[in-house]
Amino acid sequence: MIVWWMAALLVAQEQGTAKNVHADVAIIVEMAETDLQIQESWTLVPEPGKTIPANAIKLRAPPGARMLQIDKSTTGAVANEAMSEVSLSEPLTESKQVAFFYMFPKSGSGAHLSRLVPVELQTGRVIAQDVPGLEISTSIPSQKRTRDLNGVIYVIYDFTNVPALTDLKITMTGFPSKTVWPKRFAAILAVLVFVWMIWAVKTKRAPGQIAALNTSPVSARARRDQLVKAIEVLERDFAAEKMKPKKYERRHKELMKELAVVLHELELAESASSGRSSQPSGA
Repeated sequence: MIVWWMAALLVAQEQGTAKNVHADVAIIVEMAETDLQIQESWTLVPEPGKTIPANAIKLRAPPGARMLQIDKSTTGAVANEAMSEVSLSEPLTESKQVAFFYMFPKSGSGAHLSRLVPVELQTGRVIAQDVPGLEISTSIPSQKRTRDLNGVIYVIYDFTNVPALTDLKITMTGFPSKTVWPKRFAAILAVLVFVWMIWAVKTKRAPGQIAALNTSPVSARARRDQLVKAIEVLERDFAAEKMKPKKYERRHKELMKELAVVLHELELAESASSGRSSQPSGA
């Protein structure tokens, strides 16, 4: 009964083509070492009463893209064998969300994306983190704005009313040639912390010593080991690009400050213990 009802509904709707579809798209660009990580999120909307065949719309990635993957939240869409385009696997009868990811190579400090839009775009936007020197231009008029998300500034380029089969070109320049400087900075800090720890143990002194505190050396040593381990894990996560530089720097600074306090407590406790052991015993 249900199958018959769905078939009758499809028959009642008029067959359409890609010309009977409009869309909105958001193109999100993230920078990696040698490539760009790009996500495209499409909203496809057919005209009321129109049924669009599954093979009528193909969302192609720009030439040069690789490792295309469909987002897990997307259903009713498949990628071709070449992993260069996404098409629907079922007729389009109502608004549908399609999202996919791919890698795109940088050329020096820039990148150029170009492709024909398959349907009319009512709205579109290109989104990227606002880094110094970054410039983005599109082949169609766009408006630039910025947005603060949890302390991270993003630049957004909005465009509207793009006819189907328009050659949409996006040019990005001013990328940092490499993003390894934060990792080198982290390695230098780690070495400095290690050297400082050795110096503090051998000399039994630490910067900022002012008075002996009644603390437990065992608990302080355990806390020191925990902090050193946390710093190592943080640096591994950052090296694997699992977090943004700003978040890494903020967390690294917090851990370093805590480690400095613990080292200070350890040194004071050891000094106090040494002072007590050097006092002559009572008669």
